[in-house]
Amino acid sequence: MEFITTKSFEVAIYPHWDKNASRLALVLPGKLDSWQYRNLVSHAELLSQMWFYAMSFDPPGTWNSPWDSDKLYTTSNYLLAVEEIINYFWDRETFVAGKSRWWTLAILAWTRLEQVTWFASIVWWYTLNPELKNNYPNEKRKNKWYTTKRNSPPGIWPRDIELSLPYSFLEDEIQYHIEKDLPACTKPKMFIAWLQDTLVTPEFIKQWFELSAWPKRYHEIDFHHDYRESLEMINQVNWYIEEFVWDFY
Repeated sequence: MEFITTKSFEVAIYPHWDKNASRLALVLPGKLDSWQYRNLVSHAELLSQMWFYAMSFDPPGTWNSPWDSDKLYTTSNYLLAVEEIINYFWDRETFVAGKSRWWTLAILAWTRLEQVTWFASIVWWYTLNPELKNNYPNEKRKNKWYTTKRNSPPGIWPRDIELSLPYSFLEDEIQYHIEKDLPACTKPKMFIAWLQDTLVTPEFIKQWFELSAWPKRYHEIDFHHDYRESLEMINQVNWYIEEFVWDFY
């Protein structure tokens, strides 16, 4: 683990390989997830072997990255951190892969930042539109923070930790809709759907894959949302990532 100071944040990063590599790869943790989950570590290690300076990081407001009242864990701050980390490492050509909720961040970075050349989505929604997701406004959450438990990665204590989100998390995220970006952006993109996923169905992912401009790739894997539980599934995703990057590099 290292700490870097960007324009807006102090961020805990977890790099692999040579920082002088000509290409950068960012592997984005899912909602309140740790970079140390073995699927993210494995993807970063793979990309480092493909001559990327590969890393994951703790978004502002989570795990080892510090936070204060104006730097909470929000979509906007996460996206800003992605942009500033890319700029911190000299604006080099960048591959971004996002898992679960933060594949949305990968798409936002991919469509808005010139340095982001490739994009891989490992399942989530293409929009945070509250009408579609039916989770805003949420009267029950207005007066208290949302608290959830996360399993810590192996070797981390305590084994279960509680993480909390303010209502401002919902207020911030509803501004991000990507429907118009998907058919307009012609950078290479890859989508992975999980056939047993009840959180985000493969039919929904196929829908936004079809919205997207070419070139693009779509894969289905017969497993559920938390694929980090299976080394076989992690290796399957690694295979698709490797094939995708080599085909479009």
